Amino acid sequence: MLVAGADTGLRVPASRAAGAMVAGARAFDEVRGAAWRLREIDPSPVVEALGTYASAHADPAPQRFASPVRVGPVPGTGAVVAAPRFGELAATTLHRLAARELAGGEDDTVLTVTPWRTVVVHDTSPEQLAGSPDLVADPGDRLLGVSACIGAPRCAKSHADVRADALALAPDGVDAHFAGCSRRCGRPGGSHIDVVAAEGGYHVGGTFVGLDRVAEALSAQRR
Repeated sequence: MLVAGADTGLRVPASRAAGAMVAGARAFDEVRGAAWRLREIDPSPVVEALGTYASAHADPAPQRFASPVRVGPVPGTGAVVAAPRFGELAATTLHRLAARELAGGEDDTVLTVTPWRTVVVHDTSPEQLAGSPDLVADPGDRLLGVSACIGAPRCAKSHADVRADALALAPDGVDAHFAGCSRRCGRPGGSHIDVVAAEGGYHVGGTFVGLDRVAEALSAQRR
């Protein structure tokens, strides 16, 4: 278990992982005050909550998808790797998956969440997933490399509705993160272009441009 990016030394069996995450989230909510991130507070109450789920003999890590795989069908498995649009899955999508409207088969496992901001949907096809706007299963999708924070109106600190702007302005094939303020919440760890909202436009890779020039600036940096 990593807390604020640091290994706590705790090992949690896969069978207890969901419970541990809920307990950790509740502990954080109780002590967070105005903090947004674990690294802004003393994380010991969260570590303590996680510790109640720890085991000296954790379950071995699953090996079926042991390394990052591209979005799209996984050859020979009947599964599809999909990227949740902006890292968010609607409750309606999860209910449809649970009801097997988007996936078939008799296996109890419908969905596997990976460490790479993707999910593996079992016993399905890209065609079955095409009807879900928040699951990207096409490796050629225009926005596959684009991420965004929650943005306005759901965040009071955000200067713009960054998700709507990302949908409208991001050109094909660009790796970019749209953020509503300098905090850059949700920023990915890999190489990408920072697109940070400001009054009247965005700072694209550190250079301010008006809203009407964001797509042009992103295309120039992509090249």
